[in-house]
Amino acid sequence: MSGGGTGFSVCHLSERAQITSADRIRGWERGNFSDHPGSCMANSNEPTTLFVYGSLRDPDRREEIVGRQVATIPATLSDYEPGRARYYFIRPRKGVSTSGLLLLNLTTDNLRALDRYEEVPRLYTREKAEVSDKNGNRVRCWMYMPTASTLRGEE
Repeated sequence: MSGGGTGFSVCHLSERAQITSADRIRGWERGNFSDHPGSCMANSNEPTTLFVYGSLRDPDRREEIVGRQVATIPATLSDYEPGRARYYFIRPRKGVSTSGLLLLNLTTDNLRALDRYEEVPRLYTREKAEVSDKNGNRVRCWMYMPTASTLRGEE
């Protein structure tokens, strides 16, 4: 699931869609993201979404990292199982789902702060993915994938 050449277009949250999760989903628009393997930044400063499954589910931790409260909606990643060595991780496994949250309305600066927290590229890489919201709608977003050292529980 490398970012290079995946063909995914990551969704953006419209600033007008702030009331319900259904309104938020309907308000998403496609954005322009680089498919270069080394790039995981948006090409603009428009808001983006990120699927989280570990420590970033904690609202206090997110606020500490990003510097503000972040709107979320429940989401599920299919065919991946969650695990934990020293850090949380996910790995491919058919028929298994990982529950998490979509962080909404993130800016490029927010994503940079989250990348620093996740120690990209040492512990994780940020890659494009597709998840389902609580109503079963498919949503394209970013997610953090573990590196080999994270899977082995190394620091």
